[in-house]
Amino acid sequence: MNIITKTKNKALNASFSALKIKLFLFLLLAVCSGVYPAKPLFWADQINSALNQKESFFNSLNITLDSTAIQNWDFNRKLAVLEAMDSSPSLDDPWYHLTRGLIDGSLSDTNQAVFFNRALFLAQNEPGTIWLLFFELQRNKFYSWADKCLEQLQKLMFQSGASNCKLISRQLLYIGIKQEKSNKTDALRIYAWAKKFNPDQSIISKRIAWNHFPFDLSSFIQEYKNILYQLKNSWNSQLQVVTSVYEWLRFFFILLILTPLLILTFKHIQYSLHKISDILPCTVPLFLRAPLVTLAYFSTALLNFYVLLWTSAFLIWKHLTHQEKKLLSISLVLLVLSPLDSYIRSALYLAADPSGPLKSFSSAVNEGYSEDNYKAILARTSQDKMDYLATLSASIYELKKHDFASATINIRNVQSLPDDDPVFLITAGNLHFLKNDIEKAEHFYRQVLKNDKKNAEALFNLAQCQLRKFKTITATEYISDAANIKPGLVNSFIHNNEKFFSRNWPPLRQIMFSDLSPKFFWTRYFPDYALNSKTASVLWNPSFFAIPPLISMTIFFALFMILLLFFRDPHEQRKLKKIFECRFCGRIICRKCKSGTLCQSCYEATQFMSNEKSLEKMRKIISTQTKKINLVKCAIVGTVFPGADKLLGLEITMWKVLFNLLASSVVYATYKSVFSSFSTFCSEPLLPLILLLVLPIIYNIYFIIRSIQVTVQGFRESQNAT
Repeated sequence: MNIITKTKNKALNASFSALKIKLFLFLLLAVCSGVYPAKPLFWADQINSALNQKESFFNSLNITLDSTAIQNWDFNRKLAVLEAMDSSPSLDDPWYHLTRGLIDGSLSDTNQAVFFNRALFLAQNEPGTIWLLFFELQRNKFYSWADKCLEQLQKLMFQSGASNCKLISRQLLYIGIKQEKSNKTDALRIYAWAKKFNPDQSIISKRIAWNHFPFDLSSFIQEYKNILYQLKNSWNSQLQVVTSVYEWLRFFFILLILTPLLILTFKHIQYSLHKISDILPCTVPLFLRAPLVTLAYFSTALLNFYVLLWTSAFLIWKHLTHQEKKLLSISLVLLVLSPLDSYIRSALYLAADPSGPLKSFSSAVNEGYSEDNYKAILARTSQDKMDYLATLSASIYELKKHDFASATINIRNVQSLPDDDPVFLITAGNLHFLKNDIEKAEHFYRQVLKNDKKNAEALFNLAQCQLRKFKTITATEYISDAANIKPGLVNSFIHNNEKFFSRNWPPLRQIMFSDLSPKFFWTRYFPDYALNSKTASVLWNPSFFAIPPLISMTIFFALFMILLLFFRDPHEQRKLKKIFECRFCGRIICRKCKSGTLCQSCYEATQFMSNEKSLEKMRKIISTQTKKINLVKCAIVGTVFPGADKLLGLEITMWKVLFNLLASSVVYATYKSVFSSFSTFCSEPLLPLILLLVLPIIYNIYFIIRSIQVTVQGFRESQNAT
């Protein structure tokens, strides 16, 4: 995290000082992620070194940078800094020329261009310094020069064999988010650059699209076409979508499990608890029986929440109507299947883990050489010799640092892979191409095309082999075929090469490295590397007495079968009731509580009334109060979770109630997804999130108004009845 901290404290400096802490938090969330172990970042070491050099230069001149942009310094301060710099021996330091350019810019644009050009020339091979120069030029509003820094940075990225740099892209994304508030045009410029440094990040395209909405619908539609194209061709994008959809579904099913079970428990548990209290010894006072039994019931939650849920189901089952049993059975079936959630969550977690094998391989393919990442991959290969994806990752890093001997050894170690694995075949072909063994390289590329004729990377690389053999016409045909399959990838690759390197393409830019295809990711790599029973057990174990999820599911299924088969009483309607409801207030009573048909409180309120009219009046008053309390209960439940109040009625229609519960679960799952997006530092564009909330909010408002109307109407009817 050293790089992030130093970037926060030093690189932003002046007008970015108010954003320092937020930038740190953003990078902490977006780059490292709070739920994943920290992973070394490509170019982090170079930026860290550049920060130290910058600090050393300004400290040597006793210059302290504050929150004021350099070009806005007063004349005396500029003069003092110029005098200090004139005596500096560091005339060939890019920071010397940048500072002179910023100070002299107010005097002469010509001098400014000379100094800025010199600063860029001196830092042309130092990505860390160029990045910090960009920050200074951006905050001092020299946008054209800031773009030149990013162009040079992009060139260095391509030279290193990388196609993206997440560290640069995400910091640019943050700058663009802040610029939206004051300068949308500049924000779009920054987003365009962020997209160049990480084309696989859909959030950037979303922000660009919604900045064009609604005045430039063609650009809006084009950006979403890009997102769909990216979704089709990128397993990273597909994994993000699948994870988001599953998080939505998970919360949806949690609501379907808990809502009917909890409300039906609230409705019927008093019957069972009262019956259990009768079992207590006669020496236990009546006023202590209900509290003791209730306390014992809720204490099951201390053992485990699942114990409380199953205990509730067993206690209330006999008291449910036929329709209520159907509804509760649906919830219990979902509860039986709930241990499967740990397998799905663990698989998605492992697949998205930045330091995991799948993401590490993607980083090796798409980013440049990183010493820390390379060492981490080597450690993984030494721990597990059968981890072929780690071995392939190591070989790609070795290719990018031109260590062909080590790469050859690693490629030989994974020769046992299936012949149809395009990742291995293209990596092996790239190794031989870089070693100038064109025949072997061509053999591996043709093996890929033998199994998949539409592999754009293999076609493009095969074209490069043909160019090495001076077969220009054949090479042109292969490139044309590759461009027809993946036009965005191939055309962008060629365009960037011609833009930055003309006809002198660096070796690592003459070939394409192959990331995992979505098809192979979901059918081969995801099952091999993400489906892990140990991780699933770690996620599930705290939930149910550290019992593995599959065994837990078996236990849940057995409990459900016991409930269905042994807790039904076909003669329950014929038996003499031992539990009654007070005929005035509806409170639960039994023979031991009070003889007769009144509870203790109603009996005390009416025991001295001998007049029939007075007794009837008191009955109506008590009954009215009870109805009002029940109306308020229904109103509260119906407001909090629309449709659930129907479960409190005497008779329910299962399908109607289920439809209402499904609708409310959809609404609240949507709320949860939207607010989760808000919590990730608002990197998602706000407008679509707000639009997504419109229908759920209208839904809730409608049911709030309806609950109020029903309650008011019920109060009036009760009042008229008295």
